[in-house]
Amino acid sequence: MDLFKAFSLYGCILLGCWTLATLISYRRLLIFLALLAYSAANILPLVLSSLKRLPVTATALVVKLSAINMSLLFLSGKTNPIMDLLGLPLQTYYLVHHWAGQFATAEGMVHTITAWSDAEMGPKASGCALAVLVGLSCFASLWPIRKMYPSLFSKLHRLLSVAILASLIAHIYLTSTLTSFGWVSIYCLASEWLVSSGIRFLRWVRYGRCTVIETPKSAGGVMMVRVRAPRAIPTQPGCYFYVHLPHKHIFESCLAPVAWWDRTAKDSTEEFTFLLEDKWASGLNKKSQVRLDGPYGKKINVGQYKTIILAANGMGISGVLSFALSVLSRRQSDMEKRVSRRDKVDKLDLYWKLDHTSNFQWVSDFFQELNKIEVTHVGRTFLTLLPEDNDTIQ
Repeated sequence: MDLFKAFSLYGCILLGCWTLATLISYRRLLIFLALLAYSAANILPLVLSSLKRLPVTATALVVKLSAINMSLLFLSGKTNPIMDLLGLPLQTYYLVHHWAGQFATAEGMVHTITAWSDAEMGPKASGCALAVLVGLSCFASLWPIRKMYPSLFSKLHRLLSVAILASLIAHIYLTSTLTSFGWVSIYCLASEWLVSSGIRFLRWVRYGRCTVIETPKSAGGVMMVRVRAPRAIPTQPGCYFYVHLPHKHIFESCLAPVAWWDRTAKDSTEEFTFLLEDKWASGLNKKSQVRLDGPYGKKINVGQYKTIILAANGMGISGVLSFALSVLSRRQSDMEKRVSRRDKVDKLDLYWKLDHTSNFQWVSDFFQELNKIEVTHVGRTFLTLLPEDNDTIQ
């Protein structure tokens, strides 16, 4: 009883800390309410069970809750096709992934402590190995490590995920029957992986390998890469891909927003332009073959607003240029077809703070293209702020 009271108190403290972080970082009431409900779904059943208000014991319930949370974890750390089809934003997806990891770890540790004395040697060994691996995964996921060693974190986290899954299967094999809840959770994990991998595989088969059609231009540690797909791929402002490069490991990829596409294209295009860091894309040249996993991203209807203000810092310009391109090209298309305006936009402002003066070389051609788009009834301002002397280029 005392153990579950302590765990309940821990959950309440964790809930309070994350509530504060959510309100400060996201300021979205919907996200806050969703996380509140998710936390309550994990904490309240344990409290009620420890008070003997539920027919199932707290020891048995904590195992089930941990398995459910772990099934959310194995949707993978990067964007999952299932979640993207459901329209879940990337930042919310990351938040859910991290939140589920917190609860799965805490509940798993509680299960290890409460079941240790009654377990046989085999389950003890597998459970201990699983607890150690989960603890290492949590340590590797701490913000300082993810920030300072992103490449190491990615590789270590992937390796630990595979090891945790193997240990989990071994532990369930030693303690459960094929029809028990433990094996049901494994079946769910396998189904998630198969469906997600199937969607990715079908996209890879459909779009095939993309070809770099221009010699990549490098400036200020960033490389502009233009690729052509074998067939048109659906695009929208703010969409992004995971780019797999030929000189990298098959599991390594880089998240890259689409910075630019053919402005004459409608809802799909064959040509894309990305901004990639030199340290990642330095091995690319003309005619290199890359693979694109995507597109991902929630559709944002910016045309419903009269005034649009876009702001970016450094490489963030790659994520906002497509919105400016979409608004102006749609208005130009309406004028050419002599149809009524599809959008309400009357004013478009884009503010970009450069990290260095060389940053402007990345997208200078794109700004020229935007200025060449002739439209009426849309005021536009493109302003770049230089870091040294706060001069501006318009």
